[in-house]
Amino acid sequence: MKNDSIFAKISTAFVGRYRLTILAFIGIFVLGVVSYAVLLKREGFPAIAIPAAFVQVNYFVNDATLVDQEITIPIESVLVNIEGVEKVNSFTTDNFARFTVRFADGFTSETGSEKLKNVIARDASLPDSAAVIYQVINAAAIDGRNDLLLSVGGDFNLDELTSKAELIRDALANNPLLTKQRFSTLLPKTLIHSMAKR
Repeated sequence: MKNDSIFAKISTAFVGRYRLTILAFIGIFVLGVVSYAVLLKREGFPAIAIPAAFVQVNYFVNDATLVDQEITIPIESVLVNIEGVEKVNSFTTDNFARFTVRFADGFTSETGSEKLKNVIARDASLPDSAAVIYQVINAAAIDGRNDLLLSVGGDFNLDELTSKAELIRDALANNPLLTKQRFSTLLPKTLIHSMAKR
């Protein structure tokens, strides 16, 4: 017994005290069940609630210092005092300011964005030419807004592609699972290339 390894000594101790071993096993099992069932926060699928929102303010003055003074500082001073806001990050350029706002758990992007909209409209004094845009985060959507994106392409002219896309759109319009759909056409390739070169 003196030359037994550490594992053999531990095993012998637990076998010799089987009542204590059973109680320890039951205690660890109960702690695991309670942790999983009560203490562990879980998100459902596919609804993923991200407690954050974005605010962008377009203010075309071509002066980052002026945007900072007239947009960023007034909005930051209002946002940090909102109950439930944990963190505010801002970014200022010559013509816009962008804010990323993180909320406490329990907020969704939609409820937080609505709260931001109400407080900024009420408490922040912004110039009349400033355009405030609120953006929520929908993590379950492909591009932040849509659950499904469908593209029609091929070696056809724009009119042929548009007519094929309209056929698909009309077929999807009769699907009761789709609550809303948007349809847009792309520009011809030559126009897309000329826009990309700018």
